[in-house]
Amino acid sequence: MMSYPKYYENLRVTREKELTASLQKMLCIDQLAPVFEKAQNFQQKNYLRSIVEGRAFRLTEKLFPHLFRICRQVLDTLEFNEPVQFFVINDPETNASAILKEGKMKEHLVILNSALIEKFDEKELKFIIGHEIGHIIYETVRLDKFFHALYPEINNIPYQLVNQYFYWKKLSELSADRVGFISSPDLKSAISTFFKLSAGIQLNKHDFNFTEYLEEVDRTLEQYIERNFVVHQSHPINLLRVKALKLFSESRLLADNLKEDKELVKKMDEILDYMQLYPDSELDFYRTQFIIIAGVLFSGIDSKISPEEIETIKENLSMFYLFPGKAFERYFNELLKHQNPVELMAEITQKLVSIDPSERYPMLQFLVHMMIADRVIKTEEIAFLLDFSSKVLGFSEIETSRLIMDMIQKKGFKPKA
Repeated sequence: MMSYPKYYENLRVTREKELTASLQKMLCIDQLAPVFEKAQNFQQKNYLRSIVEGRAFRLTEKLFPHLFRICRQVLDTLEFNEPVQFFVINDPETNASAILKEGKMKEHLVILNSALIEKFDEKELKFIIGHEIGHIIYETVRLDKFFHALYPEINNIPYQLVNQYFYWKKLSELSADRVGFISSPDLKSAISTFFKLSAGIQLNKHDFNFTEYLEEVDRTLEQYIERNFVVHQSHPINLLRVKALKLFSESRLLADNLKEDKELVKKMDEILDYMQLYPDSELDFYRTQFIIIAGVLFSGIDSKISPEEIETIKENLSMFYLFPGKAFERYFNELLKHQNPVELMAEITQKLVSIDPSERYPMLQFLVHMMIADRVIKTEEIAFLLDFSSKVLGFSEIETSRLIMDMIQKKGFKPKA
């Protein structure tokens, strides 16, 4: 068990805590942990040996008295009594990392790149060190390690899981930021730290107006929606980190000895929605509508929707929603209320084709995907595909047949034994 005050659980971002528990359960971490720890024990030992045998300096009171004092002050401020060793490693990247004590390890490790020591002042270093201790306290480094052990190649990760993983990574940074702020309770220093880490800019050298920046954060964030090209980054953008930390610095949670603060949770939920993945265009909106209604109608041809077919619908929705299961349930319930779902499907299809005629191909591809999802191809499904392709998508029967065969070959059909 970790040795730190129990009220630090209240310090965590609520969504991070919930998603951490969800991912641990989904990935069967408790069941796989003993297997992975034994399998990776040798690799871990080699890595730690490389640290202590020349690649890094261990911070001691005699060797680096000033840096050692800073590290100890952070641990004392946080009332963190677990043994921690601090190392400085020769690396020009402004970064730090933490390694959780596991197995026969007697101490946690915090590794500071040499660039941090050279470019960051004492308050900024305390924030960074506290941030890394936060990752140790909440064991986010453990979940991160097991995720990469399960999926060494990112291309092999289910798309839905990729989105949730990177969302969790951002949330875990926000929780760790709060621990960093407890270690160094100065908002200006925290903002300066973010800018140095992300852009290498030293704000104190450029007459930076912190008050104006905080006002700019509020104005800009109202218009901001995190785009898909930053969804798969591990850290939130500075706008979100600064806003989240500002809310925390002004909260009753901080002022009232880290007791529960429902108002902070509400305000955080509002800004965390900016990090979620949603359909952001008319085209994407109708794509998601088509996936749900066409998927449900096509699955129901045999009067039975299989679990595999539902998973196929959710898998396709995961390109547009962070939590596709919730989106499916919401729109499925709305679909049940519609008087003529077939007519609605045709309307949505026509809207998609009118926006972009090339959408005909991914729509047909999706239906083929649905056809082979339950590993049984039925005559009624082939008939539906041919009829829909001809009357709604405008393909000839020969074109449709060739496209179906091509898609089945590429996707791979695995019939039931």
